[in-house]
Amino acid sequence: MRNHQATLLAVCLTLAAIGAVGAQQDEAKAVLEKAIKAHGGEKQLAKLRAVRFKAKGTLEANNVTAGFTVENTNRLPDRSKFTMVLEVNDAKIDVAQVYDGKKAWSKIGEQTEKLDGDRLTEQVARTYHWRVTSLVPLLQETFKLSPLGETKVNDRAALGVRVEHKGHKDVNLFFDKTTGLLVKTERAGLNLNQKEVTRDTYYSDYKAIDGVQQAMKILVHYDGQRFMEFEISEINFAASIPDEVFAKP
Repeated sequence: MRNHQATLLAVCLTLAAIGAVGAQQDEAKAVLEKAIKAHGGEKQLAKLRAVRFKAKGTLEANNVTAGFTVENTNRLPDRSKFTMVLEVNDAKIDVAQVYDGKKAWSKIGEQTEKLDGDRLTEQVARTYHWRVTSLVPLLQETFKLSPLGETKVNDRAALGVRVEHKGHKDVNLFFDKTTGLLVKTERAGLNLNQKEVTRDTYYSDYKAIDGVQQAMKILVHYDGQRFMEFEISEINFAASIPDEVFAKP
């Protein structure tokens, strides 16, 4: 009898745990469904699979402030490229980083090197971050979602969702409670000195671009300190982007 009661209790506890997990998934999905609608809807957000944008901003690292212009190209789920011109003390430095889905490279001036180890991992994480913030795949693919509850982002109420996927570190997304728009992401990353930091990205000044609500100003903090801020000046959605764009620079 005791064994029967113990088994019954174990079954009840297991079912309760499964029900709790299911409820959490439903809560997180509800936040994402509202966010997808706020950003333009599933059909419009599909345009984020292939996108190019140009931006201008400043970054602060190692006690140096530099201005920059950048052109970023993404082809989801796993290809990305950016080219940047840094302006430091009246000098201009050309920088490029490319990830072709398997290999990655960095080019500074005329010197190109293949990225491996932690630097390759970080390039993969950056590309994965673009995929996560495109939102729609989170409800279509095998992501684990859990609610983070309510918090404040820039003094406004926001609802958080944790995104988990095998082979990737967690990404936390925060959406304005009223508008449903993405206002912040949080993930572990590497700084320019290859040390692990918490990378917080803030999104603001949304504008409708071809049916997609797009943040035009982006601010990045490393461990709570300002690292980079830029404003998008031009953004274009493409039907496709050819493989050669993501070739070794």
